[in-house]
Amino acid sequence: MKLIPFDPAHIEQYTPSVWEDGLFDLDELRRVSKTWPGNAVTAMDDEGVVAIAAWSLDGSIAKVGMMLTDRIKAHPIYLMKQIKEGIELLHDYEIRVTCRSDYPTGLRWLGRFGFKPTGDVEQVKGIDLLEYAL
Repeated sequence: MKLIPFDPAHIEQYTPSVWEDGLFDLDELRRVSKTWPGNAVTAMDDEGVVAIAAWSLDGSIAKVGMMLTDRIKAHPIYLMKQIKEGIELLHDYEIRVTCRSDYPTGLRWLGRFGFKPTGDVEQVKGIDLLEYAL
């Protein structure tokens, strides 16, 4: 597993996990991802893209998004290490993320890292995304 700078071409290699399938519009991701270089990384294994993480800074807030493939399940320790490093990197900011309300594993992971619900809910394609902050 290796972490490399994000390239918009990585979107073409990204296969959403079962929890993200249908959540992202591929054309929208292609458009938005052009602004990510410098603020995003891609985790790759021998088969290709495993995860993409991107962030934007707005004053004292860092909004972070992660797009995971199902293959990330084979790399839980790597994922945990990279999340810890990302939190350390953004320690000067309030970090905000969203997670599906019906994704218990993701909600548990957020709790383990100390994220707390903000009470904000965003609906995307009929799916409730809960906002958490650290």
